[in-house]
Amino acid sequence: GWGGADRAGDRFLDAGYVRGLRGGSGVEGFLQSQQDGFQKLDARHLLGVGCRFESLSPDRRRVLLGLGGFAEREQFVDVASTETNYRANVYLTSEIPLNLANASTLSLSAYVQPKFSDPSDLRSIAMIKFETQLTEAFSMDLTVAFDNDSNPLSGVDAQNLRYSSGIT
Repeated sequence: GWGGADRAGDRFLDAGYVRGLRGGSGVEGFLQSQQDGFQKLDARHLLGVGCRFESLSPDRRRVLLGLGGFAEREQFVDVASTETNYRANVYLTSEIPLNLANASTLSLSAYVQPKFSDPSDLRSIAMIKFETQLTEAFSMDLTVAFDNDSNPLSGVDAQNLRYSSGIT
């Protein structure tokens, strides 16, 4: 919940690399590090690989389909053990260019991440992101995401609505 709680300790770092191949396909690697007090998540680190397929329309609309997997290590607040899981990662993203004063896009994404050892342990994410170019070097983004975890930690909500903004 929101409840006016201090979110200063939350963090999220995401880095990735995509190597294009023929016909709009490519391979990608990514890593993430996260801390989220609302989810009782002291630390979550993941490393993943996959392939992705891209389609670009004449009006610059882009559709991405990704298939892959990742290993994640999670440490929760007030829990002594660390948990390691292996999950599939399937995503679909549509990027729509907007005719505004600055180069801007609206992206709609959906992620499904079942655990390999127990596919009923499923995480899903729906996300909408607005990004606009501020200068040649910098852009601003605003993101709203809805997360669902079919097997959350005891005392943690299964659903979470979050928002973020940033300069990249």
